[in-house]
Amino acid sequence: MDISKFQNSRISSIHTAQPLRRNSLQTLNIPEVSIEKFTKIAEKLGVQESRILGEESMMELVTKTIKVSLKASDLNISEITTVICVTQTNRYLIPGFSSLLQTMNQFELGTRFIDLNQGCAGFVDGIQLAAQLCSKVKDKVLLITSEAISSILDPEDFGNRLLFGDACSVTLIEYDESAPEIVGFMRYDGAGYRGAFLESDNFHEGKHYFSLNGPAVFSLALKAFEDSKAFIEQLRIQFIDLDAIVPHQANTFILDKIANRYLISNIMVNEMKLTGNTSSNSIPIGMTTLAERTNSQFGKNTLCIGFGNGFSWGAILADFSKTQLGKV
Repeated sequence: MDISKFQNSRISSIHTAQPLRRNSLQTLNIPEVSIEKFTKIAEKLGVQESRILGEESMMELVTKTIKVSLKASDLNISEITTVICVTQTNRYLIPGFSSLLQTMNQFELGTRFIDLNQGCAGFVDGIQLAAQLCSKVKDKVLLITSEAISSILDPEDFGNRLLFGDACSVTLIEYDESAPEIVGFMRYDGAGYRGAFLESDNFHEGKHYFSLNGPAVFSLALKAFEDSKAFIEQLRIQFIDLDAIVPHQANTFILDKIANRYLISNIMVNEMKLTGNTSSNSIPIGMTTLAERTNSQFGKNTLCIGFGNGFSWGAILADFSKTQLGKV
């Protein structure tokens, strides 16, 4: 397996945010005859509630989170050299999310912006891209993930409306010659694109909604973990040697099946009960939620595993022991 190693790159902080509007079985207006059915589905998914955008826009949520992130690191926005934007639910087809982000936050005109059209593997993909930049030049990179998935769901698809939530995250990656090595891999297989997709034609008119093939995603999750196991074994590490495994928070059924298969329940992070599946945000939200709930920090050997539409999957092994973690 080909793996990538990045030196001189430190993951300094991760901040996450969710909208205030709560989404649950009680708010979905499910027909009385179907409540029992969807209650059982909710239990299987492991989600009691998620959060969706209301009056606040995603851009406003991201802007607020950027301000908190910069303040926590005592940085001025002019010091940011590169911004990587990961989203698949931009309000506009043209221009990209980064164009609006630049003007809303008054980034310097010379700041480099990169739009990454990625879903649930977007965080681990974005971290590797950011680390690659930092390892060669003295960059300060903001990796921004944001998804307003509620905007692309069928109003009658109560299962997915309960499962998915809107959110954003802002991760600061900086050049640091003393930083421990970040190691990762990514894989892409477009043959699986119909496992999770949205046709672009006329979707703003409500003629198309996001489509998810559960069994295909489950198979992808198994593949992602098997490849991640092979990945760390190349580094002479076993799952049991890790401090924590933070997977994409797809649903509890998938995570429990995998945890039982590899006997890793004690180190597997599952923090989606009150957040739902937030796509590219789910790994950072899993980390900040657990850190807040337990008042603890992640260790030097933390494995983050992403898998999602495309199909795409990958992982990073990194030291998060000194990473600031916060919820906005």
